[in-house]
Amino acid sequence: MIVNFFLDNRIGGPHVYSKYIEENINEKFFDITCGKSNFSKYHLIDLKKKIRYLFIFEVIINIFEIIKIKEIKKSSTFFVYSIYNIAPILAGIILKKKILWFLVEDINFFSIIIFKIINFFYKIKIICINNDIARKLKIKNYKVHLPNIDTIFWSRKKTISKPNKKITISLVGNINKTKNYKQFLNFFENIQGPIKINIIGEILKNQLNYYNNLKNLKIFLKRKLVKIVFHGRKNEKFIKKILNETDIYFLPSISEGTSISLIQAM
Repeated sequence: MIVNFFLDNRIGGPHVYSKYIEENINEKFFDITCGKSNFSKYHLIDLKKKIRYLFIFEVIINIFEIIKIKEIKKSSTFFVYSIYNIAPILAGIILKKKILWFLVEDINFFSIIIFKIINFFYKIKIICINNDIARKLKIKNYKVHLPNIDTIFWSRKKTISKPNKKITISLVGNINKTKNYKQFLNFFENIQGPIKINIIGEILKNQLNYYNNLKNLKIFLKRKLVKIVFHGRKNEKFIKKILNETDIYFLPSISEGTSISLIQAM
C-alpha cells in the first residue's frame, strides 16, 4: 500500500500526477491531505492557512496525527508531494517507511534550508518535476517525473477562423496570489480593446479578498473594451474549447515548477 501525502487540499497539479501514477502502478493507494478535502479519507490540520507562523506547530501536531492512523501500519511507502510537506517525511523516518519525496515547486531560501537539514540526517529518494530544482538543491541522485499529457486529446485539429479583430487571451489556474492575476490585469490599464480575457480556475475561499480586487479591475477595464470572464473550475473539454479560441495564452505565476496547464496550452 502507498500513502499519498498532499500539502494542499485543493485539486491541482500534484493530484493529476498522482492519478496518473495510480493508474499505472499495481498498488493500493490512499490519500491524506493537509486540510479537509472531498477526495481524501483522512486529513491533517492546516494551521498555516490562518497564521503562517504556526507552520512549525502544524508540523509537530501532524507527525503525531500520521502515526495514529491505523492504515499507515499496513503501508510500504510514503509518497510525499511538496518540499514544504515536512510532517509525513519526519513521520516516515520515525516509522521506518520507504519515502519518495516529490519536489513540485520552485525553490527559495527557506525551502533550501528545510531540505538541507532533513537530507543531512536521512537520505531520501528524490523525484523532481524538473532538473532545475535538483541543480538548485545540488542533488546528485534523483529522478525527473514530467506531467503526463495526452497529446492526442490536446492537439489542435483545426484553426478557428475569427470574423472580428477582437484578441482573445486565456489563463488557467486557481485564483490566488501565486498565480499573479492582479499584476497581469494591471498591464491592461493603458491598453484599449477590444480584448477578451478568459480566466479558468477555482475561486478559493481563503483568497476572496484577492478575487474581489480582480472583480474591481474587471469593472474598470470594461470601460476600455477589455472584457474579463471568470469561468471558475472547469473540466478538460471546456479548457480545450477555450484554448482553441485563444490567440494568446499567459502564465503570469510568481512561482511554478512545471505548469501542466502551460504544457497543455503549448
